[in-house]
Amino acid sequence: MHKGFDLSGRCALVTGASRGIGAAIAEVLSEHGADVVLNHSGAFDARIGVPDAGPALAARLSANGRRAVCVERDLAEPESASAIVKEAEDRLGRLDIVVSAVAVQEALSVDQITPDVIARHMAINVTRTVELAQATLPGMAARGWGRFLAIGSVHGHRPGPRLPAYAASKAALSSFMRYLAWQVAADGITVNTISPGLIATDRNRLRREDADDWAALQARVVPMGVAGTPDDIKGAALLMCSDAGRYITGTDLLVDGGMLLRPPD
Repeated sequence: MHKGFDLSGRCALVTGASRGIGAAIAEVLSEHGADVVLNHSGAFDARIGVPDAGPALAARLSANGRRAVCVERDLAEPESASAIVKEAEDRLGRLDIVVSAVAVQEALSVDQITPDVIARHMAINVTRTVELAQATLPGMAARGWGRFLAIGSVHGHRPGPRLPAYAASKAALSSFMRYLAWQVAADGITVNTISPGLIATDRNRLRREDADDWAALQARVVPMGVAGTPDDIKGAALLMCSDAGRYITGTDLLVDGGMLLRPPD
C-alpha cells in the first residue's frame, strides 16, 4: 500500500454514515486505519426499513480492529452539527477528518418550490456543512493537519429535470467549499468536494424496481452506460482524506461516469 494512504492514528467523523455513500466512505477510512465516528439518524433509517444500519456498520468495522462508534442525531435539527462534533470529540479525543455526506433531495419542478423547500435544502445541504467546518477546522489548524470533505452532486454543475432546489444547494455548497479551501490552505488543511453522478443507493431504490426504466435511465444519462455504486466513491474519498492527496485542495471532483459530458435533458 502506498504509505500516503495510511490513516493509522487519524480520527474521522462521517455524517450520514449508516448507508450509501457515507457508509462506503466510513468503510474505506476504517480499512486504512482511521478510527471513525458514524453519525446517523436512527429514526430516518427506521422509516426506510433499516433501523439497525448504523450500529451494524459500527460492529462490522470494529470487528476489523478499528474503533467505530455511532453518534445518533438528525442533521435536520438546529444545533445538531455542533452537538455531533462535541460527542465525536468526547468519544475519540479529536477529529482529523470530517466528511459531510448528509443531504436532502426533493424532486420538484420550479413551480412547486416554496420558501420552506428552499430553506430545508439550504439548511441540510449547506448550512450544516458550514457549521461542521466552524466546529472542527480550528482544532485541525492548531494541530497543523486536517481533511474536510463534502459530498456534492453532478446536479450542482448541470441542469436536470425536477431538482432545481437540490441543484442550487449543491452549487452553493461547492462554492462555499472553494472559498473555505482558500481560507485554510496555509493551516495544513485540505478542503474538497466529491460530486457523484447517478449512484445506486436507497434514494433511488424505488426507481430501480422497474428494471427496464432503470436500464433506460442509465443508457440515457450516463455515457459509461451504467450507474455507479457507493464503492465507486471510495477511492476518491480516500485520496482526499489522506496524505496521498496533500496537494489537492479547493477541488470539486466529478465521479459521475461521464454525466457532465452529456448535454442537459
